[in-house]
Amino acid sequence: MDDPNSQLQWLTKMSKRPMDQVTYLPNADAKVIDSIEVGVLFLMAFWSAGAVKAFTALSEVLATSETDSLEFVVADVDGSPSLYEVPEFKGNIHGWGETAWIYQGKIIATSGLGLNTERFRPNTSTLLAFNKHGSHVTPTQIAAEFHWLPPWADVGDVADSLDSELAKELFSPHSLRGVTVQAIGKRTDCDDVLFAIQGDNRVAVVHLTWSAQTESDDNYPATVMYHGWQDWVDRCLLPEYRRYRDTPR
Repeated sequence: MDDPNSQLQWLTKMSKRPMDQVTYLPNADAKVIDSIEVGVLFLMAFWSAGAVKAFTALSEVLATSETDSLEFVVADVDGSPSLYEVPEFKGNIHGWGETAWIYQGKIIATSGLGLNTERFRPNTSTLLAFNKHGSHVTPTQIAAEFHWLPPWADVGDVADSLDSELAKELFSPHSLRGVTVQAIGKRTDCDDVLFAIQGDNRVAVVHLTWSAQTESDDNYPATVMYHGWQDWVDRCLLPEYRRYRDTPR
């Protein structure tokens, strides 16, 4: 399917989002990223069944009223060789419908290597938080509107009790001792809690012991630090979601 008109007709047929809200570029270069204020760039490989599946799934995510404000740009990978050299894409374009979420001309998240449609809703909700709060959006603000994947969920009305329990457990040399934190997410199948750190983009996953007392070892409660929200999504949320999804019950 080399004819741009035929490609556009195919996209029109497959898209769940109205095509007057989709920009199709049969030939694009890296400057397209700079041109996107708040939106999603999808790399379409018309010869790939994986890309077809990804396009349909992404267009459905972007077909809701809350995403009307987001640009949706589709570029043909075969006509856009310079996109292969974009640092966030380099080595990761193999015709799986690779996707980038962009804020003010900067990529804030990608779909990664392979067919990863499970990233579409979480990353889109993160972009919506950027659109609402600006480039200095905090993890707490993102979490308030985030599309969680199991076993992770919003903390709901137990945030204060989680904050209090952490304060009780922290041993003096612990990395979070004396730091102001706020519970913003929790696992539903264990005692892992996601905490935002005030004045810092980092987040921490803490496995609370629920001892209701100060631990005597600074290795407890066990804590993993992440550089920022997307680092947590990529290295914690998504791997744990896949394990949860693939575990027989």
